[in-house]
Amino acid sequence: MPPSFLISVPKDAPELHAEIEQQLAAYANVNETPRAFDLAEIKMIVEIIAGASSILINGTAIIAFLLMLKDRFKKTGEPSGIRIAVPGQNDVALDEVDEALLKRMMGLEQ
Repeated sequence: MPPSFLISVPKDAPELHAEIEQQLAAYANVNETPRAFDLAEIKMIVEIIAGASSILINGTAIIAFLLMLKDRFKKTGEPSGIRIAVPGQNDVALDEVDEALLKRMMGLEQ
């Protein structure tokens, strides 16, 4: 099964939701989860597209995009409101991650 993780975006940021969906479309299958439990956030399940060597390539592209988003929000001084989670682990704010943590969360590094 390809690596997957969850990205949560504040509901009041539809442009951010659309940007994430659009930017990750080439590297992952992105599906919105039902909103029955948390109306304050839009949650997207991101499943990295698998292939002979594409998990590493696609995972690296996804990490680069997420770190770019982190840097963009850091420059504004505003928290991103984006949270990332993988099954069986607590979610973490995008503002608090680094490349090594994202690689571990996505199963690209031990």
